[in-house]
Amino acid sequence: MEKLLSLAFLLISVGCANPLNDATYGRYTDAGDSDMNRGDYTQAEAAYARAAQNVDWGRLGPAAKSGSLFNLANAKIRLKKYSEAEPLLLESLEIEKKINGEQASLTQKRNIALAMVYLELDQPERGLPYLGQTLPLAMSPDFIGATKGSRATKGSGFNV
Repeated sequence: MEKLLSLAFLLISVGCANPLNDATYGRYTDAGDSDMNRGDYTQAEAAYARAAQNVDWGRLGPAAKSGSLFNLANAKIRLKKYSEAEPLLLESLEIEKKINGEQASLTQKRNIALAMVYLELDQPERGLPYLGQTLPLAMSPDFIGATKGSRATKGSGFNV
């Protein structure tokens, strides 16, 4: 009977988001937000990295994954670790495109961040396509219409 209960618990935990990881992810995200607001980007980077790990461990879903990658990338940008931020932003962008579509404001925020990273890496030609996708949408009132305070989109001083 004990083995049966252990197996049942294992199956349940493997197939579902873990509420403990969700709470831990939230604490690390909040800590990273506080660190960013204080200008302690090194601590923010560490907190956001732990938040991103909790997203993976707890299977918290693509929105949390995208948000955690974006937060971590923004901390790295503040630390001028542009080459480390690039793959995080690219992965977050691909997730956002699948979740919200190419024209969503959350997708466009990643495009803008990538364009900026490429500019800082002295590779503006690589950033132009991302900027080109964003500029036509910038005049739309929906461009800044993301929900405020969503844990998956919050952090890095760029709360949406």
